[in-house]
Amino acid sequence: MGDKKVVVLGGGGVVGRTAVKDLAKSGVFSEVVVADKEVEKAREHLEGVPRLSFVKADLTELSILREVIKGADVVLNTVGPFYKFGPLLTREAIRTGVNYVDICDDYEATLEQLKMDEEARKRGVTVLTGMGSSPGVANVVAKFCSQLLDQPEEIHIYHIHGGEPEEGPGVIYHRIHYMTGKIPMLKDGKMVYFGFFSEEGRREIEEVDFYEPIGVAKVYPYPHPETITLPRYIPGLRKVTNKGSVLPLEYYELLREAVKMGLADEKPLKVGGASVAPIDFLVSFVLSKRKEYASRLPEPVGCLKIVVRGRKGGKRMEYRFAIPSRGAGMGEGTAIPASVGTQMVARGEIEEKGVLPPEACVDPMKFFEEARSREGMGGVRIIFESVDEEGRVTSIPL
Repeated sequence: MGDKKVVVLGGGGVVGRTAVKDLAKSGVFSEVVVADKEVEKAREHLEGVPRLSFVKADLTELSILREVIKGADVVLNTVGPFYKFGPLLTREAIRTGVNYVDICDDYEATLEQLKMDEEARKRGVTVLTGMGSSPGVANVVAKFCSQLLDQPEEIHIYHIHGGEPEEGPGVIYHRIHYMTGKIPMLKDGKMVYFGFFSEEGRREIEEVDFYEPIGVAKVYPYPHPETITLPRYIPGLRKVTNKGSVLPLEYYELLREAVKMGLADEKPLKVGGASVAPIDFLVSFVLSKRKEYASRLPEPVGCLKIVVRGRKGGKRMEYRFAIPSRGAGMGEGTAIPASVGTQMVARGEIEEKGVLPPEACVDPMKFFEEARSREGMGGVRIIFESVDEEGRVTSIPL
C-alpha cells in the first residue's frame, strides 16, 4: 500500500465517486479524502469503500478549500461547470503547492488555466487539465495516432453517451454554456469561432458511425479544449474538430430546442412571488425529464471515436480509434481516465511541471495499459483501424 494522499473535490458526484472507488483500490494512496458540499450523500454512495475520509466543503469558500487540500500529494477536481470552477480551483492548488488534475471540458477555462503555467512551474506544481474522456482519452489517442504518421494534418474527435442512471446539474449547465457561446475549431491551419446555432454551426452537423451497440448517430459541434490544445503540441495540423451528442437524441434535442427558444437567459423573472432565472428553471426541468428519456435505453452506452489523417511514406493515411462501450457511460468513461491520470502524477510518472493538457505529458502506451486493466472499463472494446490511400481498411491489434 502506498503512502500518498489524494483529495477528490466533488467526490460524491457521478464522476467523482467512480474515481474515488478506483483511487481507493489502486494501492497508490493510503488516504482518499472525499470533499463534497453534500457530504452525507457522498457517504451513502461510498459506504464500505476502504481508506476514505470525508469533509464537507463549499468550494466557493477559498479558506476552506485551502485547508482541505493542504498536505495532499495530488488533488482531483471533478466539480463543474468548469467555466465557473476550473480556473478558481486550479489557482488555489498552485498557490497551495499541490499537484492538480481535473476533467475540465470548457475551452475558456482551459485558456485561463494555461495562463497559470509559469506560476505552476515556479512553484514546482503539475497541473494536468482535461483528463477525462473528451478531453483526456481523446488527446492521448490523437497523440498516439499522430506519432504513427510522418505528418499529421487532421484530427476529428467524436463522442456520444447516454443511459446513465444519474446526471448532475453541472453537466446541463455545461451543455447550455456551449450552446450559447462560441465554438473553436482549427480550419485551414487557422482558429475560427462560430455560434452553435449559426449557419456555420449547422454545416458542421454530421452523421457518424459509432459501431455497435450505437450505430450511426447525429453529432453537433462542441467547444471542447482539444481544438485549442492539440495544435499547440502537434505541429503542422490543418484541421481539428470536436463533435458530440447525447442519447437518446430526443433528450438532447429537448435542451437544444429550449436554448434556441431563449430559455437559457440568466436574468431573473418574477414568477408569482418568486424570482427565477430561466436558465435555472431549464436545468431543473431537463433533469426532471431525464429519467423518462434515459429509460428508453436498455443500459448505459457510449463511444469515443478519434480519426487522424495525414501522410505516411508520401501517401495519404487515416487512423481510426474507437472505444464503444455497453453498460458503461459518462461516469466510467470520464472517471477512470481521471483516476489513472491522478495516479500517474502521484507516482511521478508525469514529471513535467506547469499547466499541461494530456497530449503534453501522458505517455500513451502507459495510459492504455493502465486504463484497460480497470474493472470499470470491462464493458469496453477498442477498435483500431488504418485506411490507406486506396480506401483499404485494416484492423490493427493493440
